[in-house]
Amino acid sequence: MFSEVVTASENLTQIGVELVVNDAERQQSDVSLMLYPLGEVLKEYNSFPVLQDFDIVMNDAPAVVGAVQAGKRFCGRVLNSEQELVSAEWLAQ
Repeated sequence: MFSEVVTASENLTQIGVELVVNDAERQQSDVSLMLYPLGEVLKEYNSFPVLQDFDIVMNDAPAVVGAVQAGKRFCGRVLNSEQELVSAEWLAQ
């Protein structure tokens, strides 16, 4: 599941993620817990020759959330401080 593309602020240290599975919070953290700082990740992506429309770039999550099981309802959000940048809900198949 992928969300629409959104613009974040220049200060990437305020980016956070939340994940709720069947109404139970599984994750609420910010990018400070990621293996590589978000600024370094973006710098590396910018070194690629070119990214095209519909290219997908994936990275680690700040915390382990467990296995995906069919039939569970997921709700994920990306935040900039307290402001929601994007959210999505889906049912695992």
